[in-house]
This record gives sequence, C-alpha cells and structure tokens, in this order.
Amino acid sequence: MDGEEVIQLYGRDVVASIVRPVQELIGICRVSLLAGEARTVRFSFNLNQLAFPDEHGVWQLEAGEFTFFVGGHSADVRAEASYTLAQGRRLDPAGRSFFAEASVLAEE
Repeated sequence: MDGEEVIQLYGRDVVASIVRPVQELIGICRVSLLAGEARTVRFSFNLNQLAFPDEHGVWQLEAGEFTFFVGGHSADVRAEASYTLAQGRRLDPAGRSFFAEASVLAEE
C-alpha cells in the first residue's frame, strides 16, 4: 500500500576522550512511497556534527573511529558504516554543522 517512511541517520564517536552518546541523530528524511516502490536516500553531512567541547570548552573533532547507522528509528539499524579520521582538529563552534542534508533518488 502507499505510505511514508522516515529514514534516520545516526552517528557515534566510538572512542572519545569523554563520555559521548551511543547514537546521535544527525539526519532525517521522510519519503512518500507508492505501493511496491523503492527509493534510495543519500545523506550528506559534515563530520564536525560529532564534535564536542573538551574539558577546557574548546570544540574538538577527535581522531578515531566513527560509526554511522541508518534506520527507521534508533533501534532499527538497517545499514551501518564506519569511518576513521586520521587527524583530529579544533573547530570554531560558529562554523559547526548541525544537520545532514538528504536527497531522495528515484529507483534505478
């Protein structure tokens, strides 16, 4: 039957220097689908969405492993990917990104 699906993108800093959330919502997309239709959703985001202030209040994006999950909600993991950032960096919080952009592609 026709309907809508909500796709959520979560990220996780696997080994941060301070306690971080197990999953952080970094993107969301609602897709209308006809019965039997399939679509691909592509998220574009800046890794600085997972930055945080250190014990001195300086915003950091630490080097290390990040994991990303996609699903209908936080417990509905349908796909997972990892990324390793080789070198961390300090960030100006004014330039930090807050939410991923999503694009819906037609079935191929």
